[in-house]
Amino acid sequence: MGKPIDMTGQRYGRLSVIEMAGHNKHRQRLWRCVCDCGETTEVIGHLLRYGQTQSCGCLQKEAIASVNKKHGKSKSQIWFMHRSMMDRCYLQTSTAYKNYGGRGITVCKRWHDFENFYADMGDKPKGMTLERIDNDGPYSPDNVRWASYKDQANNRRNNVVLEFQGRKQTMQQWSDEMGLKIQTVWARLNRGWSVDRALTEEVRHAG
Repeated sequence: MGKPIDMTGQRYGRLSVIEMAGHNKHRQRLWRCVCDCGETTEVIGHLLRYGQTQSCGCLQKEAIASVNKKHGKSKSQIWFMHRSMMDRCYLQTSTAYKNYGGRGITVCKRWHDFENFYADMGDKPKGMTLERIDNDGPYSPDNVRWASYKDQANNRRNNVVLEFQGRKQTMQQWSDEMGLKIQTVWARLNRGWSVDRALTEEVRHAG
């Protein structure tokens, strides 16, 4: 790891850097900052330098409140999805922050504005949810699509991949192909069954 750029005393948006605050679990340098609103927060250095984090979260809240008056979608499903997306990427008090903003996941600048996000994605289709195609990439028009919950499950970082008959697929994909419930396959593997047996043995029904 190279010598850190000293950001102490620098100002980025509403944030003034106080001192270096160590590293997160991904070994990214954190800087302790004080926001104009008075809140203190720790931010990954490159997010500050590239303007992707400019406040403790208050700026995003104000922006959302401002556009609510114009777009007519306040409190709609798509509005809540946008708010949730912004919170998990930038609001450190969010329970989901550690899995998103905490590991460097950001929202493209265009989508900081709800109206731009809505123009690109439209209303939420029934039974669908937002999915990032690259789970290590940002929320942006070229990396986000509408997907079913099953599709999204197949794209999770912690998905279990099984190799069977010379092919690799997720457990969900194998379960669908073999006509099994994923819970059945999971339980079998947890009992120490081989992948071959877990995917091919007939399910016995009580009779």
